Amino acid sequence: MARFLVSRFLSLLAVLGVVLTLTFVLFRVAPGGPFSFERDLTEAQVLAKEVQYKLDGPLYRQVGRWWQDALRGDFRESMKSRNFTVAEILGQSLPVSFALGGVAFVLAASGGIAVGALAAARQNRWPDRLAMTGALLAISLPTFVTGPLLVLSLALGLSWFPVGGWTSWKHVVLPAICLAIPYGAYVARLMRNSMVEVLGADFIRTARAKGLPERQVIFKHALKVAVLPVVSYLGPLAAGLLTGSVVVESIFGIPGAGQHFVNSILNKDGFLLMGAVAVYCVLLVALNFLVDVIYCVLDRRIKMYE
Repeated sequence: MARFLVSRFLSLLAVLGVVLTLTFVLFRVAPGGPFSFERDLTEAQVLAKEVQYKLDGPLYRQVGRWWQDALRGDFRESMKSRNFTVAEILGQSLPVSFALGGVAFVLAASGGIAVGALAAARQNRWPDRLAMTGALLAISLPTFVTGPLLVLSLALGLSWFPVGGWTSWKHVVLPAICLAIPYGAYVARLMRNSMVEVLGADFIRTARAKGLPERQVIFKHALKVAVLPVVSYLGPLAAGLLTGSVVVESIFGIPGAGQHFVNSILNKDGFLLMGAVAVYCVLLVALNFLVDVIYCVLDRRIKMYE
């Protein structure tokens, strides 16, 4: 097990290094340059700014200097938000996105697995058709449609929740539901298809032939195997939800990290972009590694020594 975990961890670290290095290279070779928005700069002034932000010299040296700073936890100063470091900007917004994404992840994962398992257990009956039709509708409707609908119905219509903001737990409910709906639908469809396949397996027929109750067959035997494809999907899903959604955060006025990711691209704020990409990549690598471990624990057929 230790050999497998070490090799898997090293391979994920290599992927992380390649992605961040390529992101920095693309940021530097993109047309226009990071100071193109500042007009009437002479060549000497541009060179002075490059020296200030450690962007002078050959590209490989720029990459090396950024990695040296990043490994010490220094993602440098934002190129547009003067007097603010990237760590300070992300430190203020990431906890908000993490809280919103965490709640949305729990809703999407638990709700999707429950709905998918119920639909498979009632295959080709009205609960199955209702659940899959609802999942298809949830996937088809984008968040910029479901968000205003939730605001109109539950906030303005029934006054159960506030329209926007981020000051109490009530402000989490509507954006978390809006963010979780399409992902929960994906999980439900994936869980349903996997459960249907497992319910037709030989070991399930054997369990039923022994006279086990249907509830025990589904929850004790079938669910553990059917959830494996869903577990593989939950790693990237968690990384995407935890780093925030620009659309949802904009609709509900949430000061999350999604806006910084978009603004860093529009404003050519390379260091803020690198910080946001680094956070996303680290989350993705860590969660994929965790998924590999959970997958191997759930499926004893996988030999972790190989």
